[in-house]
Amino acid sequence: MAFDDPCPIPPDRSLAALRMEGDALAGVVAAMTTQDLDRPTRLGDWTVQQLVAHLIRGVDRIPSYLAAGDPPDAGTDWLDYWSQAAETDPGGVAERARQFARAINGRRVLDVWKETLEVAVGEGRAAPADRLVRTPFGGIRLDHYLPTRVLEITVHGLDLRAALGLEEVATPIALGITAEVLDRLIEGPRPDGLADDAVAWVLAATGRAPSDDPRLPVLT
Repeated sequence: MAFDDPCPIPPDRSLAALRMEGDALAGVVAAMTTQDLDRPTRLGDWTVQQLVAHLIRGVDRIPSYLAAGDPPDAGTDWLDYWSQAAETDPGGVAERARQFARAINGRRVLDVWKETLEVAVGEGRAAPADRLVRTPFGGIRLDHYLPTRVLEITVHGLDLRAALGLEEVATPIALGITAEVLDRLIEGPRPDGLADDAVAWVLAATGRAPSDDPRLPVLT
């Protein structure tokens, strides 16, 4: 597939997944207490507050990148994006999450989440699928970029639920897209025992659950 070909996952499906998973996470955030924000997560030294800030930033990149100006061409796609993202400095990602958490301090996190989701989905629907957006890894078609946001919100939504002691679940449409991306990134079929359990597959493929398969994790 060329970088300028349409994404196999239609943008309407990706946006529906963002909306549904985002609404589900709004329910999780609404039930959080102030004390929950200081809970540790399985992401190194990140707290729940920093994780939620990272989730908000991940969704906010849709309108932010749409507003950043058109890149000259498409230099990545919905799968190649992840090989380039793997080279990102995790310390920088964590620091940006901390800065964003401080920036929204004093505002209700739930309000920020809902506003960000509303704007992202709205602007995503209004823009054409072949619109190029500017990312740190080069230009990418909007329809290719949207599945990366679905994966982010789904995987980190599982992280958030785990940190809060909740069952690790996700909406079927978001989980389906996330599992599909990970299926495309691994060489060959899923390991034995993970073929019929999408959540277990996502956790193993992203290094959140142990696996004896040397191909895993495909993302961290």
